[in-house]
Amino acid sequence: MIRRAIALTVIALLAACTSPALLPKPKQAVPVGSYPQDPRKGAVVLSVNWGRALKCGSYRYAQLRGFGFDRIPLQAVVDGDVPDVFIEGSPYFKESEPVNYLLAIEPGIYALTHYAIEVAASTFNVKIGTVGPSALMKNGAVIGGTFDVKQGELVYIGHFGLSCNGEPSFWRDYPDDPGTFDQYKAVIKRRYDLLDVESMQFRPFKTTLFGKQ
Repeated sequence: MIRRAIALTVIALLAACTSPALLPKPKQAVPVGSYPQDPRKGAVVLSVNWGRALKCGSYRYAQLRGFGFDRIPLQAVVDGDVPDVFIEGSPYFKESEPVNYLLAIEPGIYALTHYAIEVAASTFNVKIGTVGPSALMKNGAVIGGTFDVKQGELVYIGHFGLSCNGEPSFWRDYPDDPGTFDQYKAVIKRRYDLLDVESMQFRPFKTTLFGKQ
């Protein structure tokens, strides 16, 4: 019921939205080929599918445009604020394959506070709906989900993208078995050669609304 209410929030927002300017890039992204580990921070690894999902819900296509997390407990965060951790695709969102990210962030617990989805009802009717903390937090309580990272730790938090089960929605997936996760670690190792992937913790973003259990 809560997930349906949030999905309806996105659809309602679409009525007043046009294509907005690009959102900020993640400041925490670690350059490819290097891993200048800061012992005061933690590091998270994630994968994002920015591709268009055709015939998604009642739309011709839908596409994840960005999502973000804030460290909790939250201060006075309101809709429209830039999250502590924000992830967005390339300017034209033309990635044909999932994109992997390594982010160096402050230790703590982070809650999902933002996601944006582009939908197309037709070729010329394309809009973007954004869900913010007013829908994903309630009186300080987390609704969307959380992940955590400790100082000096390396954590895998999931594969992110869209669900088209009903109306378009944010979604988190993860490898189903240790062998598949080992294959993913090998992919990350090829991208970040200095990273000790064997120390990477398997601790996906925790959610009851936006991912498989």
